Amino acid sequence: MAIVAVGVLLVGCGEEGATPVEDAAGSDSATSFMPTTTVEPTVAPETGPPVGGLAVRILGEPTAGAICPAGERPCLTVDRELDDLGTPFVAVEGRIVDGVVVVDAVEPFEPPPRPPDLCDDRSPTGADAGAALAAYEDGLDGYNASWVSPTGVFHLRVVGDAAPHQAALEDLGIAAEVCVVGGARFAAEDLVAAEIAIRERLVELDPGGGLGSVSAEEREDRVAVDVWRLDPAFRSELESLVDVDVAVRGVIEVIDGTLDDLEGALAEVHEPSEILLERWCGDVPLPVSTDPASLPPATEAESISSVLDAVPDLTGRGDGSEVDGFDWRIASASDDVILLIGLPVPDGPWAGDGYGTVRLERSGGEWVLGGFGGGCTPMLEAVGFETQALAFVDGAAPDPTSTTVGVLVNALFCGEQASDRRVEVVVVEEGDDEVALVGLADEFIGDDCAQDDWRIVEFDLAAPLGDRTLVDASSDARAPLAPVPG
Repeated sequence: MAIVAVGVLLVGCGEEGATPVEDAAGSDSATSFMPTTTVEPTVAPETGPPVGGLAVRILGEPTAGAICPAGERPCLTVDRELDDLGTPFVAVEGRIVDGVVVVDAVEPFEPPPRPPDLCDDRSPTGADAGAALAAYEDGLDGYNASWVSPTGVFHLRVVGDAAPHQAALEDLGIAAEVCVVGGARFAAEDLVAAEIAIRERLVELDPGGGLGSVSAEEREDRVAVDVWRLDPAFRSELESLVDVDVAVRGVIEVIDGTLDDLEGALAEVHEPSEILLERWCGDVPLPVSTDPASLPPATEAESISSVLDAVPDLTGRGDGSEVDGFDWRIASASDDVILLIGLPVPDGPWAGDGYGTVRLERSGGEWVLGGFGGGCTPMLEAVGFETQALAFVDGAAPDPTSTTVGVLVNALFCGEQASDRRVEVVVVEEGDDEVALVGLADEFIGDDCAQDDWRIVEFDLAAPLGDRTLVDASSDARAPLAPVPG
């Protein structure tokens, strides 16, 4: 039996606190949008007319005046700012009226928590993980999924009772570092069969790919399939294609209407011009213009300190450097998840290697380690854009007397896409000594491209540039803009 990686379509861009879960092939799988906590929806205030429109449900990332389906552009304009619900992705229910999504309700969506260690007698993963997967490639039946726990233990989920699978791995001499978990309902081939059947139907209906991709996983004892666009009739059709118990969900779902209605409604939608910047260090979100050193110290919370003290044992290193090498600060906190950013201690074991990150999750009324990382660099991002290099033409520095400044953004030419690629410069901060900028260009869909395509982009300042330095603020290095040949 060939083990095939089954991903999840709804992938968050820089989603908060998400920890990759390894799929069957050992690569990072995508992240599901299934909520892990029940939160009362935020109901939009009465806004009066217009009434009606096409009723939809959209899963996506909120940004400035918009919702970006599955965290990708084009984003859809909304009639009000979406409340900060403490999660990077939300589910919006509303109506598309005259090109605007009139919001009726908003619910948070979080990635599921990374599964804890389910075996207390296994050490962090080693060569046995790959050997276990190879055994299923060679003929063992019942594989469902695999992942590595926060403490590094390799877990193998199988259909039915785990005991026969554990015994089989012991006979092969590869069970010492593998935690076998039973109880799955579907084998991986069932998930793959459902995915293939539905993907083939999508291609038949729309060879151009407008209905999007498809992915499948086991979720709440059903084969859960995610597609890009969906209406009630299309859901019934897709669910009838598969023999197993399947539930289909769409990134944009028409609640009362058809996909033809949706196509017409989306044709009237205009993407908002404002760009919302986000700053991430690994999986931890940070304020755009705030020094991490100014965030609240984690040591002020006794419950957090007690978990940090256990990090060395939980990560398997045991030398204390995971905690002692960082000055931990609270980046964000909710009832169920706390995200920490660690400033490397000068002359410590992590000095010069970037920041550390810790994810803490509430389990059974106590905080437990959900993930640990080191070596991240804070970076500015914007939904649907790639950060690009900035420069100015050699010998043609910006006019210091003007409030309108032009700089070069490298859009990276890629075949015919370059002529249509949107390029922007965002002023992050105007100070007395420098002006911090970030250059952005539309994300490419397809092969990477590397041929320079410098384009002049103008932007406005609140005061003449003067002798202030233009700096690239895409990372904390804030390097001054350099000239390129004209």
